[in-house]
Amino acid sequence: MNMVSAVEIIIDFLKRRITALEEFWLEFRRYRIGVVGLIMFFILLCMAIAANIVVPPDIRYNWATNPRWAFNPKLAPPAWINMFSDKKYLEPTDLYPIEKPPLEAYREFCVELFKQQYSEQLARYTEEQKRKIIEYFRKLCSRQQGLYYEFHFNNRWDIVGKDMMLIIENLRYPVDVVLYIYRPDNIVLENIDLGSVSPTNLTYLKLQYSEAVAKAIVEELVRPVDGDEAARKLAEDFKIKAVSTIPFIFAVAKKGISLLTTGTLKGEYTFVVVLTPIDKSINISEYPEPRIRIRLLGACYGLLGTDAQGRDNFVTILLGSQLALLLGFTYSVAAVLIGVVYGSLSGYFRGIGKIWLDEALQRVNEVVYALPILPFLILFSYYLRMVYKIQPNIWHIAGMLLIFGWTGVALVARSMALSIMGQPYIEAATAIGASGIRILFRYVLPQIVPYAFASIALSIPTAVLMEAGLSFLGLTDPNMPSWGRMLYEAQSAIVAWWWVIPPGLMITFTAATFAFIGTALDAIVNPRLRRV
Repeated sequence: MNMVSAVEIIIDFLKRRITALEEFWLEFRRYRIGVVGLIMFFILLCMAIAANIVVPPDIRYNWATNPRWAFNPKLAPPAWINMFSDKKYLEPTDLYPIEKPPLEAYREFCVELFKQQYSEQLARYTEEQKRKIIEYFRKLCSRQQGLYYEFHFNNRWDIVGKDMMLIIENLRYPVDVVLYIYRPDNIVLENIDLGSVSPTNLTYLKLQYSEAVAKAIVEELVRPVDGDEAARKLAEDFKIKAVSTIPFIFAVAKKGISLLTTGTLKGEYTFVVVLTPIDKSINISEYPEPRIRIRLLGACYGLLGTDAQGRDNFVTILLGSQLALLLGFTYSVAAVLIGVVYGSLSGYFRGIGKIWLDEALQRVNEVVYALPILPFLILFSYYLRMVYKIQPNIWHIAGMLLIFGWTGVALVARSMALSIMGQPYIEAATAIGASGIRILFRYVLPQIVPYAFASIALSIPTAVLMEAGLSFLGLTDPNMPSWGRMLYEAQSAIVAWWWVIPPGLMITFTAATFAFIGTALDAIVNPRLRRV
């Protein structure tokens, strides 16, 4: 055979395959349910591909305990809730310091503190005397070492959130951190000692349960308004971390503030952070300036909100689509392949008169088919976790499902193989000396393949639902971002609808997708189901 003939054969083969695909598509698109299923599958596929584009690699490899989640609000509803709610929720907001040289601003801050602390004493002197005293103190302050950062926040929201953190980067020497909060009503929460910070590339101080912030709130906001008893009770709640300090910082200072019934105080807030070196001999100007910002975690987040760990639910839904498709296709292809080969062999053996082999294969099939799947999956999962200390991952789940998932396909494939083995052309092939392998792979299996494709599509929902069931029971790897895992963890916060509804809808959507496609394929390959 020369090169030209080989090319012509290949071209002819491709043309016949293209013609076959065109004929198949013309038949498939007659079934609207199948077309709808294809559109839904395209959406799922886009989501799975988008997960590799949108989701950072570190989250894909470490979803459950990723450090990024610390910077998100916990159990926050989606950001678009502001479009439908009378109360407006603050989204995560980063505050950056205004442009001031931190060292010079610190020295000016020391002078202002001196003026405030000794205002009564200075009032006794003449203006000239006051000027000289302040100038003298300014000279003393010029030798002080420290950094001053000032942040402004214009609050226009009704719900600010329950957490705020101070983030410090590129710190090269240990410092003491002090916070001042200036509210729009001229109440100042001052000299809040947040402790010391060691040299680090990144550190963040969470203020939600800070004892220093709690003490300032009790003394400066609650006690003057609600009295000693309310202040004492709130101090106890702060101590056991029953409530967050952050909503009190933004609460209106009037009767009822201890119960947070006074609403949110809107207006311009000023936050001042002062860093003072612990080692007084350090010359700050010799070191790079640390980067600092304040992050208000907010009360709403993203497209689908967050869970109790601060994980982005939209990211989890995207990653879950990858897992659902991978598990569904892995399980269904393997199960259908095993079932088709097993059933075809069984039907072939009966067709050639080896009934005892067919009977043996069918008894095995019947035993496996009769076994209850879920209890065995639970036992197998428990065995892996308790004996081998292994959390069942996607491959374990696919393997567990595969043990039981091939039996139904094998029964149908056997009946189809029996029907094919009774055809005259099989008898003719046997008469002219065709081998059993040729008969099986040339005449039997090719006619069962169309049914196999329909079975693959119809088997995928089984895998997705089984994985969701195991995850919902807490029997899978907690680091696996699946929709069932979302539902399992959401049991503790069932009122968080943005955590419960999306995974439930996605499981239903995926099951419906492949059920639609499988129904259309089944109607095409099964003449009895075709519509006229």
